[in-house]
Amino acid sequence: MRILPAVIEIDSPGPIAGRGGPVAGPRRVAGRAARLHSVRARLIACCLGVALIAGCDAVGPAEEDEMDRGAAALAAGWAIVDIGGGFHPSLALDSAGEPALSYTRGVPDPSHVDGGDTTAAFASNDGTWRSGTGWTTADISLIPGKIDGFANALGFSPAAQVAYTSRTRLDRDSGFILQFARQTNGPWQVTTVESTPWVWQVKQRVKDETTLLGYVSTARTGVLVASSTSGGDWTRSALPDMPRDLLSSMDVGLAAAVDGEKDKLHAGVATSTLFPTSVPAAPRGLHFAASADGGNTWGAIVHVDTSGPMIGPQTAFAGANPLLSYSDVDQKLAKLASSDDGGVTWSVETVAAFTSAPSTGLAVDADGAPLLAIVVPDSATFQDFLYFARRDSKTGWSLELVDSVAWSLGLRLGANPRIATTADGSIVIAYDYGTQVAHHVRFAWSPPL
Repeated sequence: MRILPAVIEIDSPGPIAGRGGPVAGPRRVAGRAARLHSVRARLIACCLGVALIAGCDAVGPAEEDEMDRGAAALAAGWAIVDIGGGFHPSLALDSAGEPALSYTRGVPDPSHVDGGDTTAAFASNDGTWRSGTGWTTADISLIPGKIDGFANALGFSPAAQVAYTSRTRLDRDSGFILQFARQTNGPWQVTTVESTPWVWQVKQRVKDETTLLGYVSTARTGVLVASSTSGGDWTRSALPDMPRDLLSSMDVGLAAAVDGEKDKLHAGVATSTLFPTSVPAAPRGLHFAASADGGNTWGAIVHVDTSGPMIGPQTAFAGANPLLSYSDVDQKLAKLASSDDGGVTWSVETVAAFTSAPSTGLAVDADGAPLLAIVVPDSATFQDFLYFARRDSKTGWSLELVDSVAWSLGLRLGANPRIATTADGSIVIAYDYGTQVAHHVRFAWSPPL
């Protein structure tokens, strides 16, 4: 085992489903490496070679090796805490600059059809997250048991607000509609943004109290956009000719207003396709459309990268210029596309190559430099890895290991990690891990860069 000189925070997971409340506080363990893992729905930890939690089994060699890899991540400056049972988290900073999460609480449904036995959930922090404490969780959904966990998005305007898909009735034949929950001073207020099923994806961005939602539906072609200011009525627009797939193929971005004018927000919609599309006719790859008025009107669709099938675009802005991270499926690459003219022309670079296609999360730091979270299944070592990637002007891209899980333990990392940077330069990442019957949301953070 690796020796870690620092104290490590260990936290037990929160409730699996249907209950809100404070996340169990961390326990301090000094000395040897300690790491949390869910193995056959049991939480185990290791310190000085023995199991610490009452009733859990002793740690075997495979699990000990897994903890060594976690120790390496922690030794590099990363810390990790379990938020609670759930999957597919969304990450945003609240009005005070503290991280918060929305996610789906319960058991994921691999078919994407029934939504599993799930509810939409929200996790907030009292400002003590750097010590691994202060997390409180609560349920949002008014229709428990039928939330599509693969479609939820968090933002602050300045109140907390979560967009998610939900069924109109508790039966298999009712399609997912788009709902929007906003919390001001009291319970969550839920409204319906799109009542025509089936809505499969939703992404949210907020700037200067303007909320931008992008979503896709089987009932309409292209991408649909809805915008609202300060929680007011929704203004809708559409990009019917935007090529897209139904799953993991769309994101929206929103930049700060020009000279403080809210009607001059820069916005962007990015989509990816695995195959060429006929309606509309477009090559497979990565596509983008820009707006200079907060999403009311849209410019021409630009085919950013058509070198092969792409998936999972993530959008960020450095000033008025968009950046996109995404996965090149055939080449097994994490890529970054950037524009210096508002999205008209693009340059594409490879961040890293892997043995399997990765998935990415994207943010920018205070200087507009890209920061990536990358989840990759490694078929060579039979593990899933979570990396943090940043680019140095002299040495290029570098990867830092944040977390890993072993397939032999029945564990996998969820795709599409979420990343953000706080005002002091700390990097925060939200992601999920687990088995087919027990998933947990994790939150990782680093010291300020």
